Amino acid sequence: MTETPPLPTDLFVRSPIKEDVQAIVDIVLADELAETGFTDTVAEDLLEVWQNHEMDLAHDACVLTIADGTIIAYPGVMITDEGFMLDPHTREHPDYQQRNLKPYLLQFIEGHAQAYLTQHPEHPRQISTQCFSAPWIHFLTSQGYTQNNHYIRMEVQLAEVPPKPRPMEGISIRRYQPEQDEAAVHAVVQDAFQDIGKHPYQPFAEWLESKTQRNGFDPSMLYVAVAGEKIGGTTICRTYSEDNSCFISQVAVARPWRKHGIALNLLYTVYIP
Repeated sequence: MTETPPLPTDLFVRSPIKEDVQAIVDIVLADELAETGFTDTVAEDLLEVWQNHEMDLAHDACVLTIADGTIIAYPGVMITDEGFMLDPHTREHPDYQQRNLKPYLLQFIEGHAQAYLTQHPEHPRQISTQCFSAPWIHFLTSQGYTQNNHYIRMEVQLAEVPPKPRPMEGISIRRYQPEQDEAAVHAVVQDAFQDIGKHPYQPFAEWLESKTQRNGFDPSMLYVAVAGEKIGGTTICRTYSEDNSCFISQVAVARPWRKHGIALNLLYTVYIP
């Protein structure tokens, strides 16, 4: 942990409250726009992080403000089974990047982790993040963090309604049935993703919590491909009413079921108006 100078006297630190959600999201939006030219964060995303990870805002996050109370930066840290994870909304407003606030944000995160480990020395000693910001990746790398995985995010803007799902012999697509399909859907996902990343297997209880028991999960946006009673493919999605968009978190087809057009049909089904 690199020693950070004291916070400048014209900046202030306090705990965030729920009424700060939009102000924090506005920082993320400004940073996304400055870096990539487009934005895709909504207030609901930050609220879900706070709620799903049961973050104690009095201890697990803070905001940096200027004298008039304007929030200019936000760091948050989640306690996980694998250690600690930065809230992906950890950002500084681009108008204040010349103030070099990243060290203060990281100091809060690492200090929080150290304090927790003092009380829970058995907890895993790892800090990770899903980082989509090039400046943050560069900064964290300079502080001794390493990149373990890379992800490709694909996006399409639909100029017209996609084709309807195509008939598949012996295979149909239906909506997921709660309290009935979970085990089968989990098995398909594990089969499809078993070669990806360092932790290809996600235990059932962990997957169930992360995908179907979080705020924002819409059971009407989980589809399965079936042959008789057997599930061989699935897609898990969510929609955002704010901008009429859809985020697909997982598409999986079990190995014996591949090469039948199932994945494409699942995507076509998601896009049905």
